[in-house]
Amino acid sequence: MLLSMLACLPAKALASQITCTVTGPTSVVIMESSDETTETGAATCMISGVPLPSSAAVIDLLENPSDPEFDSTKPVSDYLEIDPGGNIVLLSDFGGKGLPTRPGAIEEGPEPLGFGSVAFPIAGTTYTVFSDVAPEPSTLLLFGSGLLALFARRKTR
Repeated sequence: MLLSMLACLPAKALASQITCTVTGPTSVVIMESSDETTETGAATCMISGVPLPSSAAVIDLLENPSDPEFDSTKPVSDYLEIDPGGNIVLLSDFGGKGLPTRPGAIEEGPEPLGFGSVAFPIAGTTYTVFSDVAPEPSTLLLFGSGLLALFARRKTR
């Protein structure tokens, strides 16, 4: 799987996180949540209850060529692998800088600019991948106001 590829990645980077949800008898949603400035590394999850590939499916999720930072020598945003046991590994690029294509990989995408997904079928199951998902502004506002309240309370003690 992808874990052997970690040796060539920046050592100071943090791994992104993914959530895999079986949403129907033949559908799976994979959501990556990460910080664009530090994201790289392999994140894993496991699924069951849907048709799985008979051998590892190797997918390159392509960057959007309309992205101002698009580099045609590194057109891939994420490496994705799905094995017959239901293990899913997602390896994301560092800071949106792209990854090179892999020989023999299935190319899917491109990713939409902004928030959106890439959907594709593998062995009778449709995988919908939301990559590079940032927290909603309302979540950040709520978190920030909670921190301010905490600091204000500590100062009054």
